[in-house]
Amino acid sequence: MNQKRLVQEAAPGYIMGAKLIIKQGDNLMHDIKKAFDQLRPIVAEMFHQDTDAYGNFQKPGRPPRFSDLDLLTLSVVAESLSLDSEHALFQRLQSDYQDAFPTLIDRSGYNVRRRKLAPYLDQLRHRLQQRLIPQEDRFLVDSMPLPICQIARASRVRICRSPLETAPATGYCASQDQWYYGYKLHTVCSLDGVVTSLDLSPANTADIHSLRDIKAEYADCVIYGDKGYLGQELQLELFTTRRIQVETPMRRNQKDYRPPTRHHSAGAQTDRNVFLATLGSISDSPELCENLWRRRHPGVCESDGVYAPAIRE
Repeated sequence: MNQKRLVQEAAPGYIMGAKLIIKQGDNLMHDIKKAFDQLRPIVAEMFHQDTDAYGNFQKPGRPPRFSDLDLLTLSVVAESLSLDSEHALFQRLQSDYQDAFPTLIDRSGYNVRRRKLAPYLDQLRHRLQQRLIPQEDRFLVDSMPLPICQIARASRVRICRSPLETAPATGYCASQDQWYYGYKLHTVCSLDGVVTSLDLSPANTADIHSLRDIKAEYADCVIYGDKGYLGQELQLELFTTRRIQVETPMRRNQKDYRPPTRHHSAGAQTDRNVFLATLGSISDSPELCENLWRRRHPGVCESDGVYAPAIRE
């Protein structure tokens, strides 16, 4: 289960894909060209050993005029401005930026090349994230419900039913004290609220199992979670294999129960406030939910449009 992009329409804004976050200034929030010009040299610096003088990765054939680095930069900039739909992006470019990108390719070519460059896009996100939090060793983890329809319609909805391994399910949200039908979004962020990982699972998946999917991305760190991440066996496995220490509050009926200290409780509440603000920014971005779904259902193209009405209802 891979993550897609997080776009937070605030200053500073955050973009996140496999592991990406980019800070933006207020004056760049709605100007594609300015954001492109600012990010393009950074992307070129990160891939200068892998590309030729024209900004293309080594491959046979005639080099394209709109280089690979231009395409990666434009993709990231579009997501930072909440233009996750290629249709919306190219409408905006054609109406407002015809002269700003003279070598721009058509939408079909952009889509094909962007898919081929997906591994480099993931590398770019990872490197950008490391620039923001280069030596972070403490993280927060939590989950939030991602319903695709009202619970009363769950038996009639056919969205996402195939394939079975990616199908939605019925789950319970303890914080909201309600059942829902859909998925569960697992988020890992730094103590400053910088999102470093997103993971999607059916709603009936236990929170702690999401740590198995992200353990390859973290090592020698501490991850703070709620009681949903209690699990002695998995916690021991994470510490033994990756030196990941999972810190959770204890249940009152646990053996050797120790109540949290006053200092720990105050610090945990502060961290949780940061996390709730981060999750709030995610829930306010329906584009994020739609793109996460597309990653789990790659066979459905954008023009099908079957998911957006369901997630927004």
